[in-house]
Amino acid sequence: MEQWVDPTHVPGESVPPGELAALLTAAQQRALEQRLAVEKLLAEARSIEERLAAEILQARAAAERATAREHAAAAVAAAQLEHEAIQRVDACAARVAETAEQLNAIGSTVAAAEKERERAAAAVSDAERRLEEARGQLAAAARTHDEAGARRSELAAAQAAAEADATAAAAQLAEHRAARQSAETASAEAAERARALGAGDDAGNAPSLDAVEELRMLESRVALRAEAAKRAAERRASDLARTHAVH
Repeated sequence: MEQWVDPTHVPGESVPPGELAALLTAAQQRALEQRLAVEKLLAEARSIEERLAAEILQARAAAERATAREHAAAAVAAAQLEHEAIQRVDACAARVAETAEQLNAIGSTVAAAEKERERAAAAVSDAERRLEEARGQLAAAARTHDEAGARRSELAAAQAAAEADATAAAAQLAEHRAARQSAETASAEAAERARALGAGDDAGNAPSLDAVEELRMLESRVALRAEAAKRAAERRASDLARTHAVH
């Protein structure tokens, strides 16, 4: 026969609730076996059995309460982790929204930059076209300048020749005018001497002065023509000089 051990002498506070329930269950089984073997201890064994049954219920209840506390602590920890996860989800959603907004802004910036690039390319093409036109105009202006220089030289030579001709014509005009005036003076003196000698007017033999008047008019036209030619040559030279300065 196994030696009976009173489970009440086992310090329950040092045994975990789960193990205590197992020990109490084993003690109950031994009590039942001893009750069958020892009839005289039936009443005491029955009392012990009932007490052990109550203690088993208490131990199970304590184990369930401990389990409940563990699950509660786990639930609290899970709730904390859930709260942190919700905060991270909110933060991620905010970052996603911010990133999407920045992406949209960058897309708008890229579109604007593309339009600006197209405008700049068009401006460059237009500038290149205008540069080619300006180069053509510059070449034409250079040719015009060279032609104007050559023409200026020709006109300067023509002006010099015209001035020389005008000077010679003026000298001849002065010479003819002096001869005419001398002839007119001599004619007037001779006519005066004839009148002093008492000679009548010989109108039929007197020379006509119409040629003298025509000569005077011719001299005036020549002088005016020479002056006009000189001024025209001066204007052409001035125009060529201004054209040269502009180009």
